[in-house]
Amino acid sequence: MGTSVADPTNRPDHFVDVVPTEWIDRNGHLDTIHYKSLVDRARRQLFDYLGLDRGHFASGFTLFNLEMHALYEREIFGKETICILSHVAGGADKVIHSFHEIFRPDDPRRCAGIELLTLHVDQATRRGTPFPPAIAARLQQIAAEHSARPAPQGLSSRIVLRP
Repeated sequence: MGTSVADPTNRPDHFVDVVPTEWIDRNGHLDTIHYKSLVDRARRQLFDYLGLDRGHFASGFTLFNLEMHALYEREIFGKETICILSHVAGGADKVIHSFHEIFRPDDPRRCAGIELLTLHVDQATRRGTPFPPAIAARLQQIAAEHSARPAPQGLSSRIVLRP
């Protein structure tokens, strides 16, 4: 596990962590599977803020990822401190659309971007179910706040083969 680092911004959409050395692959950089692991840590913080916390999940609900897109732009190495900026692009009655950008704290160039579509699920039925009203309101609030800033490059992109 990585060593979480104190985040000076104290914002629910900004996460700071250190890359565990055991996540480094034979090429000497972060294994592709662990980019999502880093983003999951950041999402936990954001989801706790939204009310999608342990208490909510203990009451019979969970989240399923429906779709994911990853953009790998710069290598990340073990023991590096990284910052993840989460952008809530939108939310419907039972879905969250988010984009998470990974940076080094001292470099404005993005290392990676991970886009996710996440479904709120009732564990008893294993079907999508609307968010409770308080969570839905908070999700809409943060999506509106995030829509006021520039959208991350690559948001809602598609895979295209270029000649």
